[in-house]
Amino acid sequence: PRGELPGLGQGQGALALIQKVEQLRRSRSPEERHHAVMSLLAAARGGPEMRSSILQAGAVLPLVELLREAEDDSIQEAAAAALGVLAADGEAPQSILLRAGAVPALLGLLDPEVSVPTKAAASALRNLAANNDRAQQAIAQAGATSALIQLLEHFDSGVQAQAAAALGNLAGDSSENHYEKQVAIARAGALAPLVRLLDGDTSEVRSVSAGALRMLATNNVDNQVAMLQLGAIRPLVQLLGDDAPSAREEAAAALGNLVFYNGEIHADNQ
Repeated sequence: PRGELPGLGQGQGALALIQKVEQLRRSRSPEERHHAVMSLLAAARGGPEMRSSILQAGAVLPLVELLREAEDDSIQEAAAAALGVLAADGEAPQSILLRAGAVPALLGLLDPEVSVPTKAAASALRNLAANNDRAQQAIAQAGATSALIQLLEHFDSGVQAQAAAALGNLAGDSSENHYEKQVAIARAGALAPLVRLLDGDTSEVRSVSAGALRMLATNNVDNQVAMLQLGAIRPLVQLLGDDAPSAREEAAAALGNLVFYNGEIHADNQ
């Protein structure tokens, strides 16, 4: 049932969550911490009611502290994954993560040499940045843009995909100040590797890279011109025949954004 831990009633489930959070706060045993964080991750994936209960139990701060303190990569990975699942529910949990210091803690886990916990940390930043101007600014100001761009060259395609998606969300193409964000990401060097990833090894990489370019091109003539000069048209057109529907859809949308510009919206800065 929604809002309950497996095998437990709602009241028992809430009590179990509180106990797991207390384990995170008090235990110094790697085994106990690992068990507690895996239980919270499983609960977070159980639906919005469970995620609300996790937030109410005060789990975010001890999860963030695990990112900084845990010496076991698997514990950090599970903590980052749990925070990412929580952040996906929108502004309220995103604000809690920001106040708990999640951004610098997640940024500290981005490592171009390893996949764990880098992929989970990049995914959490991706969800934290989604449709949240304050989070986008906090992540950019922490220096995450250059770190995420570096991950576009990662050996793990899963890491590449999460980094590309995070950069797309940081562009904030639906926010009023998207132009400045888009240009900052482009000037940091994101466009060329994103264009290269349109020919990436997996449909996920190709799809999210096209999506990131779409968001970076939204009503931004400077980025549109830069993408054209980098040769983005050919691989985007090729993606229209990709086996994955998501890749085809993102490619079509990116091509649309490359040729569309509403001069009335940002005539003062372009």
